[in-house]
Amino acid sequence: FYWDNDLENDLERKLLIQPNAYTHWALVEQGQDQNAIAHFQRYTDDKLTPRFNEQYTEEKDGKIITVPAFSEVTFSFERGHEGRTDHVKISKGEESNFIWSIFYAVIEQVIDVLNVPEASERETAKFDLLEYIFIDDPVSSLDENHLIELAVDLAALIKSSTSELKFVITTHNPLFFNVLFNEFGKAKKYILTKDEDGTCALLDQNTDSPFSYH
Repeated sequence: FYWDNDLENDLERKLLIQPNAYTHWALVEQGQDQNAIAHFQRYTDDKLTPRFNEQYTEEKDGKIITVPAFSEVTFSFERGHEGRTDHVKISKGEESNFIWSIFYAVIEQVIDVLNVPEASERETAKFDLLEYIFIDDPVSSLDENHLIELAVDLAALIKSSTSELKFVITTHNPLFFNVLFNEFGKAKKYILTKDEDGTCALLDQNTDSPFSYH
């Protein structure tokens, strides 16, 4: 994901998606775009609307090229009867949340598929060998209300998993940790410490407030 800021005209700013097997699978094959948009708006602003492109052709360096669908996304603010503001440049935090929303939509599908006990009855075999999902601090720039909402939703989603799939969540946000600590009950919690000599240790964490402030 990277920005085309339209430096020449400063009008058509868009977030470009470098296509790969994952984005093609998630957005094209599995159709997770609408779920990702819904998650993004839930944790940011329901008036801030992402729009994925459809396939189109354009001239570049004297050649006609085909731009594949789901290779870029624009953002607009919907203002009801007052119209809308197109090609909004979202913040870095909102961009991180948008990317996380795509990942979150895929996690939902993974859990749903693997919750079917018999592998032969699952809609796809793509996840059969999946053992771990690693989630690294998905709450960048969220306000406290949205952060708590996301933590509660994520915990509920993970607890809905009935397969052998395991989840590892890391964070440096004390509020996010606090909510997850209480939501997950008996799940294992750790704090990663670094000593003055540069060595690190992973210690059991038995309280919901592992961070100290000076």
